[in-house]
Amino acid sequence: MNGFAERDARARTVAPESIDACSVRQGRLVLEVESVLVREYPHAHVADALREHKQPLLLLWVRQARGGPGATVITPMAAPEEYRAGDPIRFFEGRRLLDQPLRLLGGRQLEVRLAENNRTVEPRWHELAGQIGHGALGAAGGVGLPAPPSGVFDAAVDLLQKLDRDDLILIWSAAADEVMAALGPLTEHRALRYRLATARAVGGAPSAELSLLAYLEPEPGCP
Repeated sequence: MNGFAERDARARTVAPESIDACSVRQGRLVLEVESVLVREYPHAHVADALREHKQPLLLLWVRQARGGPGATVITPMAAPEEYRAGDPIRFFEGRRLLDQPLRLLGGRQLEVRLAENNRTVEPRWHELAGQIGHGALGAAGGVGLPAPPSGVFDAAVDLLQKLDRDDLILIWSAAADEVMAALGPLTEHRALRYRLATARAVGGAPSAELSLLAYLEPEPGCP
């Protein structure tokens, strides 16, 4: 594969511009799970709906709002396969789906999906969640952390795009710019609670409910 000659590609040396670091490092947006309750799972049969253990799955997908090169962050969280319909999903409580600098979220769309990890259809989510670890998966891995194995990000994007509607329980999306505008600056110490419920109902109540907290945290070294 041919490239430009080195003499043409070499960048000119310029003096760096000195700026106030905190003028660009203005905080991080955190999206934290407060509570999850699933009253009905897609793959439950009438006979075993009350006794079959399920594996809930939470996914965050951060992408360009107007097309562009796919996802920039994916956070998959697979709970243990020990929940029944009607059980609160304690595994997810307090976990962060998102923890990213504000400067990286402009023009992005946030999408959260709650699904059943149907092992016969999507068996790799639990494996990928383990490979990614506790943090979100970005295109270059976490800062100060080893990057996920080669191909993990592509595999996660592929599985996310193929998530069968039969596995989907709840989906919610919001523009990151709107969330950040509603929060205001760090100095206001504001948080937003998103109480989400499905249109589908079972026994007169939503088939699933998800409560999310959005708030800002300062970056190290900045007030």
